[in-house]
Amino acid sequence: MSSTRIKIGGMDATLSDGLEDALRRIVDRATGTAGRVLGETLDGIEAAASNAMPVKTGKLRASLERYTNVGRNEVRSGLRLGSDRAPYAYKVKFAKGTPQAGKNVFQELIRKPAVAAIDKVVGELADQVISRPARGG
Repeated sequence: MSSTRIKIGGMDATLSDGLEDALRRIVDRATGTAGRVLGETLDGIEAAASNAMPVKTGKLRASLERYTNVGRNEVRSGLRLGSDRAPYAYKVKFAKGTPQAGKNVFQELIRKPAVAAIDKVVGELADQVISRPARGG
């Protein structure tokens, strides 16, 4: 079961299944193109990370979660690892004998792909803003 943790003001909540989809639709409408482009980018990073995540007990993979923080002037969304069941998540490294041996799982599967996607996301948003017809006269 997938879940998304959100923070609005001082309130924290965890949404799952249908509620997560509803929240995504609300954020997409509220943030327009930015929400859609960011959401699609995070979907890709989340899917790739989940597939490449080293699995011994499954706790690390289960701790992968998407978060959305809605503020007065911004919406922040991203991915994180760790939970009460996997508090060690940010310290896990790939095992010897793997192509990424010794490298940090969070850095390689989540942070680096997210940083690499920034230019793509900014470029897509700029293209949308430039191609959008001006309103009014």
